Amino acid sequence: MNSKTPYLENHITKQIKEVDIKIKELQSERAALERLLLKARQDEAQEREPIRRNSVNRVLIENRILDALRRSQKPLSNRDLYLEARTVVYDLKETTFRSHIKRMKDAEKIVAKGARWELPEAKGVT
Repeated sequence: MNSKTPYLENHITKQIKEVDIKIKELQSERAALERLLLKARQDEAQEREPIRRNSVNRVLIENRILDALRRSQKPLSNRDLYLEARTVVYDLKETTFRSHIKRMKDAEKIVAKGARWELPEAKGVT
């Protein structure tokens, strides 16, 4: 029984190393895909409106929030909107997100409805 233990340990250790290598490869592939997705979204955002180079993330986040609110049948919470925003900027910090929400509220792009957010009602609609 003891003679099998080193073989078994070596075999399992080798499998763990192989899994670690696969994980690193998949993480690299995921990062590459995220960069491609971000680039595609940046190109789309640039077609919508002229922006400064350092404002790309802001425009992507704001557009994603507005799209989520347009698609939703009900007002959305901060958490819902934060998760949506992270689909375009995966490393978005919550404090930065709150700054985006405040900026959008101040610009009247979104309005509060209780503890949730919605699009402002169209003016002139009865």
